[in-house]
Amino acid sequence: TAAVRALVAVDRSKIVNVAPSATAATAADGTTTTPLSPPPPPLVPLLFSGSDDGTVRAWCPRTLTCIDTLRGHEDNVRVLAATADGGNPPLLFSGSWDRTVRAWCLRSLRCVRVLRGHGEAVLALAVGRACVASGSYDASVRLWDLSGIVGGGDGSEDEGSAAAAVE
Repeated sequence: TAAVRALVAVDRSKIVNVAPSATAATAADGTTTTPLSPPPPPLVPLLFSGSDDGTVRAWCPRTLTCIDTLRGHEDNVRVLAATADGGNPPLLFSGSWDRTVRAWCLRSLRCVRVLRGHGEAVLALAVGRACVASGSYDASVRLWDLSGIVGGGDGSEDEGSAAAAVE
């Protein structure tokens, strides 16, 4: 069992859950109808933990069960932070001893971006309206533009693309 190093709670109920698109049907007379589908269920609040095994786990606070394990870090996850109230975009950030910050979509729980630029372990994270700040054991603070983080959406890596760095 891996030791838990970080915790953050996220109220995902304010995040708009995207419904799958309905398929249009064409009647014999040529008219097109789109069937009504029920709205998607609201996203439930989650608790996230970062561990020595390099994973971030998503927990249901009501049932105390792990509902997903987010993998990608190569060393222990030291710090977690999330956009306020699920934010826009709704993101969870994890900082690790592997010197990276990962951005995770709070809808899909998948990695949308890996931020690189620190020379040592990432020990601190803070999320603002337009950026996320990461602090490292290398005595630097980097600011990452949120609009650039969601642009990739595919877990791609940004090599040192911090908007600003203080060392």
